[in-house]
Amino acid sequence: MNPHLLLKPVLPGSFDNSGRTGLPFWQAVPEPTRSSGTPSASVTSDDTTLSWDLTLCNVTVEEATAAPDELTAIRVAEGRADGGFPALVGRLKHDELTEWITLLNRIDPTLAATFHRALKAHRHPPHAIHTATGSILLDLKQPRIMGVVNVTPDSFSDGGRWHDANHAVDHALSLVDAGVDILDIGGESTRPGAEAVSLQEELDRVLPVIHGIAQKTDIPISIDTTKAQVMRQALEEGASLINDISALERSPEGADILAESAHPVILMHMQGSPGTMQTAPHYDNVVIEVAHYLEQRIQWCEARGIQRHRIVIDPGIGFGKTTRHNLDLINHLDVLRSLSVPVLLGVSRKRIIGELTKVQQADRRDPGSHTMALMGIMNGAGIVRVHDVAGMRQTVDVFHGVYAHSR
Repeated sequence: MNPHLLLKPVLPGSFDNSGRTGLPFWQAVPEPTRSSGTPSASVTSDDTTLSWDLTLCNVTVEEATAAPDELTAIRVAEGRADGGFPALVGRLKHDELTEWITLLNRIDPTLAATFHRALKAHRHPPHAIHTATGSILLDLKQPRIMGVVNVTPDSFSDGGRWHDANHAVDHALSLVDAGVDILDIGGESTRPGAEAVSLQEELDRVLPVIHGIAQKTDIPISIDTTKAQVMRQALEEGASLINDISALERSPEGADILAESAHPVILMHMQGSPGTMQTAPHYDNVVIEVAHYLEQRIQWCEARGIQRHRIVIDPGIGFGKTTRHNLDLINHLDVLRSLSVPVLLGVSRKRIIGELTKVQQADRRDPGSHTMALMGIMNGAGIVRVHDVAGMRQTVDVFHGVYAHSR
């Protein structure tokens, strides 16, 4: 057998080189004899290199590179107890490894959980959001809070409250006083069923607010938009980050604006559009499909000059997803972390909170929102997007204090 082979995951129902079906494993790797022992994993790492050994049915997998934007070197050895096949050397992309782990969960959750623990022990996203020059826009060594400022008449939670520019600026500054780390300004509602607004109307809503905030605080400002022209003018007025729910698909020219500038971008997953996204959303495996989509969008951005260290990803809770889909994603944020970029989570006051708590009024869902955001932080989110900054600040500070004391 050739000792240098490309190892690729075999999806359930597909065939590998020997014609077997049903198990997610790598092509050209003979199926190992199931071990009766308990799977085990050990991890060692330092600042530049890492290695981990994971015993799965007498198969040992070793990783020897921590570079987030390179292929992962994999060596599989001692596949069967009798040494029935030689060592195989191959390469897997990070998203392929993630896909393999998630598929394994369908076959043997115990093995998958062991693999997850080994992966989480060493694969962490960057501890900061960077600009193109390498400077840090936002340190992520502890959880960060993004405060929502909707300059719209029809947002699901606070539509109309801050529609006046002066009121919106005052509200943003009150969020700064409450301890916000970044402000997210939006001029077009993205609630389920929302209709699009014109370019000029969106510009008229957000530009005075961004200008007014930038004159009074150094807190980073994010512009929540899918329109390239809004992106450009918002950056000129003082915004420092683009937050695009379409992951630059609606306005691909936004990538050119970002490539020319030093600013970072948030790429979100959404199935459909705000007007139709909650009409019977369907996935075969929501975690795999969202992770795969976001990895594709990251690679698309990189090909257009937007470096990976300038990218943040958002699974898009409530954007074309049922409650079950949302819960699956929140429980598996560590899979998104394996893409080696920071993860933003936005659950504040959303329908999922109402469905779990039976609280129908959106602005009364803050306690549940804080709890779910905290669960997201524990699962790997570096930034949480919220309406009630003061309450979330208390939650994050208490969590950080308890966690720091326990280490």
